Amino acid sequence: MRNHETSRVGRLLALGPTLFDGLSRYILNAGAFLEGKIKQPETRAERLKYTRLMGYVAVLRSGGFGALATALPLLFVYFGVLPLIPKMNPDGTSFGGWYMVAFYVLIVFVSLMAAVLELFLLYNDAVRYAGKMNHATSRAIDRENEASKAIESALPAGLTKAALGMVKDRSPKHGINPLEKSSKTGAAAKGLAFKANVWIVNAIVKQMFRRNFTRVLGRTAPRAFIEWLLLPVYVFWNMFGSTKVMNELIARANGPEAAAELVKQVGWRNGLSAPLQGPAKFAITQHVVRSKAFHPNIEFVLLKLGLDKTEEKASMGDVRKLDPVEKIQLAKFIVALPYLEVRKIRVEEALWAFVVDVLSEEERRAWQEACKSYIRRGVPF
Repeated sequence: MRNHETSRVGRLLALGPTLFDGLSRYILNAGAFLEGKIKQPETRAERLKYTRLMGYVAVLRSGGFGALATALPLLFVYFGVLPLIPKMNPDGTSFGGWYMVAFYVLIVFVSLMAAVLELFLLYNDAVRYAGKMNHATSRAIDRENEASKAIESALPAGLTKAALGMVKDRSPKHGINPLEKSSKTGAAAKGLAFKANVWIVNAIVKQMFRRNFTRVLGRTAPRAFIEWLLLPVYVFWNMFGSTKVMNELIARANGPEAAAELVKQVGWRNGLSAPLQGPAKFAITQHVVRSKAFHPNIEFVLLKLGLDKTEEKASMGDVRKLDPVEKIQLAKFIVALPYLEVRKIRVEEALWAFVVDVLSEEERRAWQEACKSYIRRGVPF
């Protein structure tokens, strides 16, 4: 009898990999759910609206994956294994000894398999939506223009990195070191601490809910019912993380257009005059160093201005030699840079002092509102 029982458990466990593989293929093949043919909207406002819609769909799907990863272990253990081996049921009177050990080993194993499947689906979805947004926001470029070609080649890599959660590019490039005033080891430690914090908070929230539900319901409710009540927590957690990823993807997908328009509106459509090259690159350098990372949208601006090849020293130099128009252009450029990133980076104090000296409070506010409206909502300048 025991051998027969063991063989049934063995067959169930052997069925696991096949079940997960088939399920993952089914979900990937159903990737068109809530999606249609990818469009290429005509205006920036429409492109922003369209990519945000994509983001909303991806967030809903991530919530579904969270529910799936929570439900699968419960269904498999409580409705598949425990009816066959009642002594492993934690709500039964015979629960204890090796049966208790077997129960928790099974829970850990099945939960781990579900977590692997969940991560696979989440990362696959994020990368797919990165490609969709890249296609939806693609536009005709001047193939003879080196800056345009460089931006076009850099965009897919930046989108893919964002989809995989690698949003911090701390490597030196174009003569700018993001960690010039910071320790590389310290930055890495902070990154690990942040990820550890996410996992710790996640675990604490789950345990807190589990413990509170257990106290309130006590032995009056089966353990499986308490686990089902936690499902919304896992769904919300996935949707919260997915929202952050999608916001970054939206900003990066629409970044080249924003960078080009910003340069145009500042008044540098035909490039920079020699006296402005050093101050403009210095403003970018200070922004990158302050944020401790090189955001793709900031790099797009640098490439658009041709500052990746300039030999001009990155410094403010003697800004008093700039004519009034050039001073206004530089001040507007400094104010606009932070709006290109999802998170707001404060302008370095010395640069802000220059801005305040050149632009009145009314001019600053009007320019800030214009930048915000265009970059975030697509309202023309």
